[in-house]
This record gives sequence, C-alpha cells and structure tokens, in this order.
Amino acid sequence: MRSGLWLRRRSDLHGRMSRGIGHFITRTQIVDRGSRPVSSLLGSVPGVGIERVVVAGRHVFCPVIRGAAIPALYVDGARASLESGLGYGIDAFRSNEIDIIEIYSGPARAPIGLPGSCSGCGVIHIWTRSP
Repeated sequence: MRSGLWLRRRSDLHGRMSRGIGHFITRTQIVDRGSRPVSSLLGSVPGVGIERVVVAGRHVFCPVIRGAAIPALYVDGARASLESGLGYGIDAFRSNEIDIIEIYSGPARAPIGLPGSCSGCGVIHIWTRSP
C-alpha cells in the first residue's frame, strides 16, 4: 500500500508531465523499446550520458548530466543511492518494474518542491509500477 505522501507526489508528477516540465520516459516508451537496460533508456535523453565507473570494486553504469555531473536519484519519492542497496549502478533497476522516469538536467529545470530540486547536478526520479 502506498503512503499519502507518495500519492501526492505521484499526482504532482502528472501535473509536471502535462505542463511539459522536464523530460519523461513513460511506460509506453519503455515497452516500445523492449526490455532494454535502464542505462540505455536514460542514454537516449538529450544531455544525459552513461559513464562506466568503479563502485566498491565493481564496474557499473552511472548516469551523468551535462558531461560529468552525477544527478540526485529518487525512487518513488525517496532519495536513493547508486552505491548502496540497489545492486550497484542504474541497471540494478529492471525496466519492467518502472512506470515513468523523469529527468531534470539542473536546478533551474527542476520544479520547486520536487525532491532533489536543489541538486546542482540534476535529478532523475524513477517511479515504479504499482503492485
């Protein structure tokens, strides 16, 4: 069961989508592209690159914005880390579990009140599919 805060943030997401704020990869786009890794989905977004980095001795793929900045990562409204708890790297997320990905390339583009909007390096917010 999802919390009230999650429902409110999810509702805000649809408002941002209708206003065209940010870049969005929708469930339909994910399905149309097949079961590609999340790094491949993100790499198709203008201004987003994928770098191979070493984290805890493992080579993983990490999104970067504007060539070098590692964005803040949120999952269902909660701050997440690429280094811990997610199997290391953005491809720890499986595309079949994702509903929408929203991407903001910097603080000027991220809406006020969106978690991570104060990040100078941009924000990637992954919304998972409802159970």
